[in-house]
Amino acid sequence: MEILERNALIKSAIIFICFLVPICFCEAQVKYFVLDEEHSSYNIKSYTLDTKDLYALDSHVEILNIFPIYNTDARNDREIILFSALPDVSTMKLWEKIDLSEIDVDTISFKDLLAIKQLSLYELYSGTYNEHNKFFNKYKLVVKRNGEYYVAYNTLLQFYALRDKPDMFNSAWGTINKDQTPVTVKSVAEYYKSIKCDFPLLSYSDGYSTFDRLRDRKEFLSKKFKIGSLNAYQFWSLTDWHMPSHAYEVDRGIDRFIYIPEKGIVGGSFDFYFYHHRKSINLNMRKFKENIYSERVMIANGLTD
Repeated sequence: MEILERNALIKSAIIFICFLVPICFCEAQVKYFVLDEEHSSYNIKSYTLDTKDLYALDSHVEILNIFPIYNTDARNDREIILFSALPDVSTMKLWEKIDLSEIDVDTISFKDLLAIKQLSLYELYSGTYNEHNKFFNKYKLVVKRNGEYYVAYNTLLQFYALRDKPDMFNSAWGTINKDQTPVTVKSVAEYYKSIKCDFPLLSYSDGYSTFDRLRDRKEFLSKKFKIGSLNAYQFWSLTDWHMPSHAYEVDRGIDRFIYIPEKGIVGGSFDFYFYHHRKSINLNMRKFKENIYSERVMIANGLTD
């Protein structure tokens, strides 16, 4: 009897493992989005940012704003799908050549991308949401250049809702609201100091955080200014560092950024990525901290009307 029971348990364990392995594999499987510059369902605005000044790394980042086009004009210009191609820190390269036939079964459509956007921006009343709405190397960007296809070594995917509202209304995480009253990083840091509480933006050095991120995280407007004749708006993200040291702090995303209407996000910082590689790139941590307080960003060159 004991032998039969033991064999039954072993059989059940084997069945469970066989069921679990494909699930784990599928969850870890990388998907690809092939950018089509002639697609009728979206417009693209792309920019290149130099990493040298901000992170002392002789490379660059490419950011690609995708603006969905809907059948009704009222829905247009209300969302940004943002892809950021980040360099491989060992080679400084952003892209490697790829054969589309090798990724065909793992390629998602623009319709699939819109479905991810809906969940990430809390657009479905029947949706089930969690705190993670940014994706690093889960969905890789593929572009076509000079007749060849290239995939990004590192892809950050995130989404923004463009909603202008006065301060009396809440702006959920993932909202670009340029009608906010400007609030700087330094002023919020002073508030945390006054209540004797750790400042969430500096929790990278603590190894823990008590920040109530589901309720309190937010993109704050910091300042309004001009780039040439263009109206520019600088934002920063109030959220903490809470992941274990071996993991990327993906939820920080492009944590400081500059937005220009009709052009999209034209500059920013990617502290989560370069901090993770701080040892291999010899990141100056004193300057890193100063950059947070002074809200320094990389910005695209040659912006015109």
